[in-house]
Amino acid sequence: MLTQKILGFEYLQGAGFLTAFFAAFLEGLPMLGLLIPGQTVVMFAGFLSQQGVFEFSAMLTLIMLGAVLGDCTGYWIGRRWGVPYLRGNTGAFHEVRSVIMAHPFKTLVLARFHPLSRSFAPFTAGASKLPLRKFLPGVLIGGTFWTLAWCGAGYVFGASYALIERALGTVLVATLTTLTIVILCYWYIRKKQLIQSRTRRLLATNITALIFFSMIAYSVVHNGSLITIDNLLEELFRKSHTSVGIAIAKTVTALGGTLIISLATALSAAYLVLKKRLRDAALLLACVVGAAILSLTFKAAIGRSRPDAALLFLDTMAFPSGHALMSTTFVLCALLLFATKSDFREWFAAIGAAIVFLICASRIYLSVHFMSDVFAGVFLGLFWVTFVFLVDEAYASYRTDNKKKLRSAQEH
Repeated sequence: MLTQKILGFEYLQGAGFLTAFFAAFLEGLPMLGLLIPGQTVVMFAGFLSQQGVFEFSAMLTLIMLGAVLGDCTGYWIGRRWGVPYLRGNTGAFHEVRSVIMAHPFKTLVLARFHPLSRSFAPFTAGASKLPLRKFLPGVLIGGTFWTLAWCGAGYVFGASYALIERALGTVLVATLTTLTIVILCYWYIRKKQLIQSRTRRLLATNITALIFFSMIAYSVVHNGSLITIDNLLEELFRKSHTSVGIAIAKTVTALGGTLIISLATALSAAYLVLKKRLRDAALLLACVVGAAILSLTFKAAIGRSRPDAALLFLDTMAFPSGHALMSTTFVLCALLLFATKSDFREWFAAIGAAIVFLICASRIYLSVHFMSDVFAGVFLGLFWVTFVFLVDEAYASYRTDNKKKLRSAQEH
């Protein structure tokens, strides 16, 4: 029985409780609090509690106790050994000391939520000889709210994780893998250079588009609720067909066809080459050619048939819409490469979005695609273009870093 406990689940539970307790405890100690990822451990403990690994109320109590005892220990260390240290240091510590002495409760509560002040505020309070009766209320309230905030956040994330897992199903692995690559690219760019606002927008668009595309793909593969909406809209548009509407839709839909997109891409790439913007020309080709490959790949993998009442004969699969994917890809790529001036960029974006919308609407109106096919094409295009540009920025950072290292080596 003892062996089973040592090697089994009960032992792991005990180790988990102790880990969470000491992570919260060490957060309140000077210097050690900066080295221990206590906040992350507390969030993960909340996540595991939601998954049933730990009892949530017991975990909350232990973390709260660890946070308060850690702050009290930091206070005692400061009171015992902190006075000589404060006398020999000026600047930030004396500023913190003056704030703590003037507003002890508010400062100690707020300090709990900042990684630097969290580990030094109790120490500074002790070294400043702040009375214990003024120290304890701020520590108790701060530790309680800090525990509820971060452990609770992990618990909520655990509940959301279960919903996401049910929503994405088999698409989850591919989505998380791609998301990991995107985040690694962003991390590398951030590590090597100052992040520009455009990079943040690219990352936000990339992740959002990936999530929506994955959810649509799952719903289509597993006959989710989107299928019902698709059928209702397809029937609605079928009843609204007119000869004039069909003629207009056929003209508009040609704008997103292979001929127009290929011609526009070739002309744009030639212009970039003439302007000696070879890297931008390569980006444009990578986006368009890659999008075409993605379209063929997903059509073959998912194999969704087109609506029965399609007004155009096509022998390819429906999901995702190639017209929506290719038009979104070209317009967004052109926007990033050509629209450099702010005023022109707004007009370019508005006109490009209008063209993509009309092409998408024409595909639904002609009953050659369901609504989900079109939305999937748009989101996949948004994801792919932003993914290519993020990888390009990561590669540019890598090359810049290597050049700096080579120059440094030559100088020495």
